[in-house]
Amino acid sequence: MNKVECKKYLKKSFDSIKAQNKSITMHNLEKLMKYQINNETKLYIAYSKIALYTLLNSGTSITLENLLKEVEIMPKIYNEIDAIKFADRLS
Repeated sequence: MNKVECKKYLKKSFDSIKAQNKSITMHNLEKLMKYQINNETKLYIAYSKIALYTLLNSGTSITLENLLKEVEIMPKIYNEIDAIKFADRLS
């Protein structure tokens, strides 16, 4: 993880703590940062699995470039919850 990503997770976690009126402690911050990272990782893996599934069923050659193009359009096709559910069924 680079500094930009770290700041993004820190901001999301801090905002979540404030929105829930929780005290800002190391434990709360760590827990919410792990939660944010885990959710985002699940989503990226789901988009990647769906992209590969799409390429395998389309007859298109599987290249990194094609996978990246497919992953790029996944958020326009699937919301986060549906993408994760669909990817879980692919396993």
